[in-house]
Amino acid sequence: MGGDKFMNKKIKYITPLLLVVILFTTCSQKKSSSTGSTQTQQYTLTVNVYPSGSGSVVLSPSGGVYTAGTVVTLTAVPNSGYSFNMWGGDLSGSQNPTTITMNSNKTVIAQFVSSGGSGGGDSGGTTTYYTLTVNISPTGAGSVIKNPDKQQYVAGEVVELGAIPNSGYQFLNWSGDINSTDNPLSVTITTNIVLTANFQQAGGDGGGGSVTTYSLSVTIVPNGGGSVVLNPAGGTYTAGTQVTLTAVASSGYVFSGWDGDLTGIQNPATIVMDANKTVVATFQQTGGGGVTTYSLNVSVVPTEGGSVSLNPSGGVYVAGTQVTLTAIPNSGYVFDNWIGDLTGTQNPATIVMDSNKTIVAVFSQQQQQQYTLTTSVSPSGAGSVLLDPAGGVYTAGTQVTLTAVANSGYVFSNWSGDLTGTQNPATIVMDSNKSVTANFTQQQTQQYTLTTSVSPSGAGSVLLNPPGGTYAAGTVVQITAQANSGYQFVNWSGDVTGTSNPTTVLMDRNKTVTANFESTADNSRYSFETGVQGWVAQTYQDSQAITVVAQDTTKAKYGTASLRCTVDLREYNHPNNSKGETYVDMQTAQNMSNSIVTLWIWVPSTAIGDPLQPNGIQVFFKDSSWRNKYSRWRNIGTDIPTEEWVQITVNTATEQWGYDDGADLSQVRLIGVKIGTGGTSTATFSGYIWIDSVNW
Repeated sequence: MGGDKFMNKKIKYITPLLLVVILFTTCSQKKSSSTGSTQTQQYTLTVNVYPSGSGSVVLSPSGGVYTAGTVVTLTAVPNSGYSFNMWGGDLSGSQNPTTITMNSNKTVIAQFVSSGGSGGGDSGGTTTYYTLTVNISPTGAGSVIKNPDKQQYVAGEVVELGAIPNSGYQFLNWSGDINSTDNPLSVTITTNIVLTANFQQAGGDGGGGSVTTYSLSVTIVPNGGGSVVLNPAGGTYTAGTQVTLTAVASSGYVFSGWDGDLTGIQNPATIVMDANKTVVATFQQTGGGGVTTYSLNVSVVPTEGGSVSLNPSGGVYVAGTQVTLTAIPNSGYVFDNWIGDLTGTQNPATIVMDSNKTIVAVFSQQQQQQYTLTTSVSPSGAGSVLLDPAGGVYTAGTQVTLTAVANSGYVFSNWSGDLTGTQNPATIVMDSNKSVTANFTQQQTQQYTLTTSVSPSGAGSVLLNPPGGTYAAGTVVQITAQANSGYQFVNWSGDVTGTSNPTTVLMDRNKTVTANFESTADNSRYSFETGVQGWVAQTYQDSQAITVVAQDTTKAKYGTASLRCTVDLREYNHPNNSKGETYVDMQTAQNMSNSIVTLWIWVPSTAIGDPLQPNGIQVFFKDSSWRNKYSRWRNIGTDIPTEEWVQITVNTATEQWGYDDGADLSQVRLIGVKIGTGGTSTATFSGYIWIDSVNW
């Protein structure tokens, strides 16, 4: 899966993630015993399977030895329990069948992956995916390229990581789930992996944040045997630069290996400039009586599985040399077998250099102890337990985080079994099979009481939905006021206000609500049922904006009539004069020192005037000496809603008077209503307002 991207060679600073076998072929040093005949060049195709026993490869045409230029079709055939993954060696990608052209000796590896069983992370044919998370430390010091670069990887997939330092930094090492200084680093995905690429600031003698540079010196042995091409060119490089060296042999020579700060026979080869470096490129003569040499190319599968030591070292040997190869597994791996020009399981093993050789050391991952984590909840249905990492079966030593999640109506109490305490989340180390129970307790729901009453007593009732009067915290209760005969609902008071009926109340504490009713019979002092009842329009020069008052039988709060006032605030162009008043002269003084005066008023929306300085309404009183008390200003549109009957209440004992020149409320002679413009507003209004049911 993902083979093409996995073997992408366009990223020049990342080596291939699967085994790439480079075969160096040389012309035979032996002369043909026959003369005068032309021999067709023949090449050998060697095919290996990894892991052993996982499948086979069918060649068409068959044989394994082909005339130069032959195109051979390779078909990977997985055994039961395996599926084909990708090609390696001289063939890359995941196409199956695929072809290869025989223009040299070739070695191809067919890689298969387990599709089931207990050892590979897959079960029942289901592919297991894992994540590879890479962090940078410090932030901004560099970057990491993943090949292939995917959100998730199939278990067993190999990913190569290349750490690239930014200017002024150099790569230090990898930490986290893998500790290494290799760069690039090959990672086999067997679980979720988190790594950090650590960089350090480059040093420098100049101070002030100068960039450290290092020199690369290359020597040719013997002189004239060849040359070395550097990419990038120059010889002096910023710390952390990766330089590719390509050895180019002169005529009559072959490249035999690197020495100094770079070893081995890989060509081209790369080196990271983290210090001053010296590299020796060694060449050997190939003709004119020179010694015949052969190259030994050794690689490992998987790349992080281990290494191979050669004795004698070098990689290029005189014909007939006997070389001992020792496979050295890395931690967590064991040596499996040799494939290529050396087969079997013997380790160390020897080989005689009678031709160019390619050998692969195959390692396999040690099977680590697995343990099971079983979780449960008590009581059943009270909650759940989340595991991180998920799964339930873990490699020995894995640290698992358990998080108890309570369902509605429950709270987490504690852990029991192989994990105890109340910490949540909590962690456990898998060093044996474990069983953990998350214990929950049922929440005790807070209860609140809703108390209702009616005023006046006997005027009506209040219905509750849901009924009862005692409710769990958070309950929304609908309350409906029902008036008895002869009464009508007015408003709510207490913990609920307003006139909406029905309305709702949220039970977040104990609450008390009163439904207020009033008689539908118009028994007020001034009901206007028989006329204007002595009410007149003010005729003073600065109060003439109410020009006419008259009985109106088309609009009434109670009964069949109200007092209609014709208002024209346009008569005056000075704010102090933009007012109008209507009043009734009671002829004899009334004691209204501790009275509650109520009246109903209906105002159209056009009477608001300037919304920033709205028009308003006041109730006023005059005593026998014609001194005044005007109630507080009530804004039209806010204090007094429009287009509906609104009750105005003035408590003469507690009212905050808007104007008072000392009127004696025990000797009230006149009571009236004023409408006027607000503040310095010159807003105008021409229309009607209605007054009904004036009482105290």
